[in-house]
Amino acid sequence: SHPSPLLFGVVADLGTSNDSASTIQHVADNTDLRMILHPGDLSYADCRGQLWDTYGEMTQPVASNR
Repeated sequence: SHPSPLLFGVVADLGTSNDSASTIQHVADNTDLRMILHPGDLSYADCRGQLWDTYGEMTQPVASNR
């Protein structure tokens, strides 16, 4: 028997915008994805702690199980 393919998603340049939230929701809804590759540009918080918190809260549900 052949092993199942490993499906993974790639996202980049996620901030805290509605578009970023929509992307995260799309990834969360796709239960076939086993891994998410995020090559960079996290949150665009630029040393603003509240934006880091917002970004973390937005991504935590997916990041904690993928």
